Amino acid sequence: MDAALGPLLCLQSMPGTGGGRGVFAKHDIGTINPGTLLLREQALIAMPVDRQEQEHLHLALARAIISHPDRENLLAATAPLHPTTLADLQPDMLSELRAQHAQDVASLQALLEGGPSQPLTADSLLRLMLVMRFNAHYSGLYLASEMFNHACNPNCIKLLMRRSADVAESEIRAVRPIHAGKECCISYLNPPLQSRTRRKAHLERQHFFLPAMPAPPTSAQQQQQEQQQQQQAPQQPMPQGPAVPQGPAMSAPASSAQQQQQQQPQQPMPQTSSEQELKQPSLQVDHSRASRAPPKKSQRATPPPLPVPSNTFPAEMEAWRGEGDPAQQAADLEAIEQGLDDAEALLVAAQARLSAKRVRKGNASEAAGQVARVLRDGEALVQRASQLLHPRHVVLARAHALLVDACATILAASIQGQAFPDGGPTGHDHPKAPHDSSADGGQSPAGGRESDPVAVAMLLLRAAHELRATQDLHCGAEHLDTAKLLLDMQHALEFLLSVAPRQLFTAFPEQYGTFAKASKADHQLKQEHKRISSLYR
Repeated sequence: MDAALGPLLCLQSMPGTGGGRGVFAKHDIGTINPGTLLLREQALIAMPVDRQEQEHLHLALARAIISHPDRENLLAATAPLHPTTLADLQPDMLSELRAQHAQDVASLQALLEGGPSQPLTADSLLRLMLVMRFNAHYSGLYLASEMFNHACNPNCIKLLMRRSADVAESEIRAVRPIHAGKECCISYLNPPLQSRTRRKAHLERQHFFLPAMPAPPTSAQQQQQEQQQQQQAPQQPMPQGPAVPQGPAMSAPASSAQQQQQQQPQQPMPQTSSEQELKQPSLQVDHSRASRAPPKKSQRATPPPLPVPSNTFPAEMEAWRGEGDPAQQAADLEAIEQGLDDAEALLVAAQARLSAKRVRKGNASEAAGQVARVLRDGEALVQRASQLLHPRHVVLARAHALLVDACATILAASIQGQAFPDGGPTGHDHPKAPHDSSADGGQSPAGGRESDPVAVAMLLLRAAHELRATQDLHCGAEHLDTAKLLLDMQHALEFLLSVAPRQLFTAFPEQYGTFAKASKADHQLKQEHKRISSLYR
C-alpha cells in the first residue's frame, strides 16, 4: 500500500483506531507545502449512474460490485479496507450493524439468485456493505484514499477531478503545511463546517467513533482569553487587501518533536509567476464519506473520545456569545443548521439550473427565485446565529459562506442579463447603479435586495470579510477555500468600482475608502487568487 501512496506518504500502525493505521508524511522529506499533490487515484468502482432515487449510496456501490463481470477481482481488491473481517468489530457493534443492514443484505442476495454457481454468503455481503459504509466517497470507492483518517480541521482535501459513467478520478492535496512525520487527514463530513454536536452525532452514527474535540470555552474563559490576547498584541484592523501570511479513526497524539514543529512559525510562502486562472468548477470537493439516513438510537455504550489531535477547530469556532440554558442553546443551534441544510440544497439545485447549457425561460425564472429565497433565508440565519454564537463560530462561518455563494450567483447572473424577482437587469451591460449618488452603503431597496446587484455585491463583501476572518483561524493563507473566497470578493469589488464607486467608498471607508485603495485591493485579490490557485494545478 505504501507504493500506492506515492513518494511523500507512508502507512503507520495506529492501534486502537478503526482501521488500525493512518497516513503520514514520510520522515525523510521536508515540509509539504499547500497545494502539493499527495495522491491521484481512480476509483475501484464509480458510483453507478443508474442508482435509483430511493437507493442509498452504500447499497448502490455494493450492487455495482457484485453485478460487475470482474466481481471476484473487485472483491479481492477490497481486502485491505476496514473491516477486513467481521471479527474486526466489537460484538455489540456487529450485532447492531447486522440489524441495520439486514434488508441491504437481503437485497443483494436476491440480486445474486440465479447467478454464478458460487454465491456470496450473508456475512460476505454484510462485510461488503460495511466496507462501503466506512470507506465509500460520493464519487465511488477508492483504495489508497480510504487509508486517510478523519480530522475536523484536516490538513488535506480530496478533490473530484473527473467523473463519467464508469470512471471517477480524484486527488488528495495538502491545504496547509505538513511537517515530516505528521499525519495527513481529510474530513469525512459534508459539509465540513458543522457544530461539534452534529459532527459527533454523524461520526458516531456512521463510523462508530467519537472525534476528539476540546471542550468549548465558557464565557468567562473566553473573556479571559480575549483580554490576554489584547494585552499581548494590539488588535489589527480589517486588512485592505488579502492577508498573505499566515475505517475511520482520529489522529494519534503528537509526539513532543511534532508539537515543537507545529509551534514553529510558517516559512514565507513562495511567489509564482503563473498567470493561469483556476477553473473552479473542475475542482469539486469529493466529500469523504457517503452518508445514509440515521439509524435508530442504539443501546451500546458510548466510546470514549480519543486524545485531542492538533488539527481540531480553534476554541473560538466552538464558543457562544454568553451563558445560557444548554438544552435551549442546542435546540436553537440545530434549528439554524437545519435551515442551512435546506438553503444549501436549494442553492445547489438552482445553480445547476442556471448553469445548464440550455436554460428555458421558465426554469431560469424559477431558479432565480430560488436563489433570491436562499439570500433572504441566509440573511435571517446569519442574524439569528450572530445573536447566539461567537463571531468566529464554525456554524456562523457556514452561514456567511452561504451568503457569499448566493450573492456571487446572483451577481454573476445579473451581469449576464438573467433577471431576478422584483425586477432586475435585463441587458448584458453592467446594470446601472440605482443610487450611486447616495451614501446609503448599498442597503436593500424596497423591491428586495436580490433585485439590486449593487446591494448584493455590498452584502457579498460584508459576509466575505467575516468569513475570511474565520478562515484565517483554521484554513491558513493558502487553502483552496481561501482562493475561492478571494475570487468572489474580487468580482464583487470590480463590479462596484465600475458601477457604484461612491457607495463602495462610503460603505467600506477603511478597506476601500478611495479609488486608489479599492483599485489596489482589487489588484491584490486578483493576484493572490491566481497565486494560490496555481498551487493546486
